[in-house]
Amino acid sequence: MGAAHGTLTYSTFYVLDEPPAGFREMFMAAVQKHVFRDIDVDGGKDRSIGWVSLGEPFDTELAWDKVFVDPYVCLSLREDTIRIPKTAFQAHLERREKEYLKKTGRMELKKSERAEVKEMVLTELRKRALPDIKTFDVVWNTADGTLRLFTQSKGICESFEEIVRETWGLRLVPRAPYTILVARSAEGEALAAQLLDAEPADFTRVVE
Repeated sequence: MGAAHGTLTYSTFYVLDEPPAGFREMFMAAVQKHVFRDIDVDGGKDRSIGWVSLGEPFDTELAWDKVFVDPYVCLSLREDTIRIPKTAFQAHLERREKEYLKKTGRMELKKSERAEVKEMVLTELRKRALPDIKTFDVVWNTADGTLRLFTQSKGICESFEEIVRETWGLRLVPRAPYTILVARSAEGEALAAQLLDAEPADFTRVVE
């Protein structure tokens, strides 16, 4: 799913901060610092997340003319994950433990040895596995501060808020009646305070 095609399912945020002077240069430097990179399997990782061109999961050569369509900033967030089936991992682990015991002539492994063999098997299987690739389009209207992430996955939304904060130092708030008032109204803070004081209404029952 995404901004250009597929089902239009997205989460809306508001950017609370105005883009600073020199935003273009700062923005691109930050994007390139957090561009997508392959999973660091040797480092014990099974997941990687970062920026790519909009709708192009393998395009990490990002430039201003690729991501900016006045007044929109358009990118995709790519997430790769490697998942090893539990039964397959257990079978490979048991085989490797038996090989280790036969080589050492012992009847059982020490705790440290078992952990070492486990990590070795995980690394080998991750290197052989194809990662699951997902991309989530991001469209930021720099004129009105609305930012759309084309997914409603809670986990991805949380990762997205974190990477936006790390990449650009921007604060996001999810779209809600309270944040709409704060972000869109000249009297936003006063109206939002009144909204917090409002009593909840029950529309499911009718009292006669």
